[in-house]
Amino acid sequence: MKENEIEEIIEYFSDTIRAISRKYFLVGGNNEDLFQEGMIGLIEACRSFDESKGDYKSEQFKRFALVCIKRQILDAIRKANAKKNGPLNNYVSFHQKNSEDEDFELEFSTIVDDGADPETQVIREETTDEQIRLLKDKLSKAEMSVLKLYLSGMKQSQMAMALNKTPKQIDNTIQRIKNKMKGKL
Repeated sequence: MKENEIEEIIEYFSDTIRAISRKYFLVGGNNEDLFQEGMIGLIEACRSFDESKGDYKSEQFKRFALVCIKRQILDAIRKANAKKNGPLNNYVSFHQKNSEDEDFELEFSTIVDDGADPETQVIREETTDEQIRLLKDKLSKAEMSVLKLYLSGMKQSQMAMALNKTPKQIDNTIQRIKNKMKGKL
């Protein structure tokens, strides 16, 4: 198949793929993700279509392509709904709102920028102090130690060894921290 044929097919099917993708919901994704899955299905249809059954403008190809598009979209939805993807689909970011209802990401390292003006440095220090104060109010000492290690990039198994805990205890602590940050506890 020539490149210009593929472009022509993609252009021809793009509205159809968009219409098909609007009928479905993807956990942890959006409509554009489903559209992209549909495009993948179309490309797979182009690759695997038996040209002896007709050309790419034939009714056979159109039916085959629609089946491939729907199958690819449904496969993506099925995979997203799998229990193994639960942690990704239920991800809680370590973001919080400050007293002025502004978003900030929780972190423990102060950004040092020698070129920053004094006003910017003071604001950064106040933001970091406020983040730490919010955390200390909500989290226990054990949770704070787990969070510090978590934010430093340690794996759960490494945190478990460092804190003399089991990986399951570390995982439970991380889930508790996320629930507290969401305001559930």
